[in-house]
Amino acid sequence: MHGLGFLERRVRKSRTRSALEYRMMGSRITLDLELSDGPTPLKEALDYYLDYVSTVLEKTRRLGWPGIDGKLEARLEKNRNGLKENLFTRILDGGGARGMEDLRALFRDISQEFLAITSEAMGRATALRLLSGAAEEARKGRESLVDRYDLRSILGA
Repeated sequence: MHGLGFLERRVRKSRTRSALEYRMMGSRITLDLELSDGPTPLKEALDYYLDYVSTVLEKTRRLGWPGIDGKLEARLEKNRNGLKENLFTRILDGGGARGMEDLRALFRDISQEFLAITSEAMGRATALRLLSGAAEEARKGRESLVDRYDLRSILGA
């Protein structure tokens, strides 16, 4: 504590031997604590969302609903911001979307459009089951990350 500057040290001399005495430097100690977990793991969150998208595409192909996978892929390739790069890599590269909030907003939009596309073809109840199942499959192995940052909630599934 002396080395950190909280205590004052002095030598007390006596007849038989000397001793070190410590006392507080001041009457008040102020501590600033930062209790955040640190930076959000953006890459891991992106991996979760990409697995979700891949699982949705895989399930729609496997179920054989005509044209759904093509419409979903067309949505992913849509060039919304006039940028030529893939919309997912833009997030990590810092172009157009920066940070967890932009990532969440992007996938909120994608998820809502996926729900609209799949609901049109197979009905809302079936579409919700499909998207919810995809979100659960993508969550496997990442439970703590998904729960900590509440990543699944924006998928609407």
